[in-house]
Amino acid sequence: NVQEVTLKKRLNGLGFSFFITELDTSLDSGSIVRIRTLFPGQPAEESGKIREGDVILSINGEPLKGLSYQ
Repeated sequence: NVQEVTLKKRLNGLGFSFFITELDTSLDSGSIVRIRTLFPGQPAEESGKIREGDVILSINGEPLKGLSYQ
């Protein structure tokens, strides 16, 4: 399931941390971005639409697949 979520950034951010993991299956490969932690009382957690472990496919219409931390 793919869901579009809009978060409004606050002075201290969106309220989540992420990690990049390698995807290596017979159907696909590359890196993907996953939610590591949701911080209580922050926009990501308050939305109720994001959970730890979710994959972030794009931000502002820009795909994240295959990107590095840099």
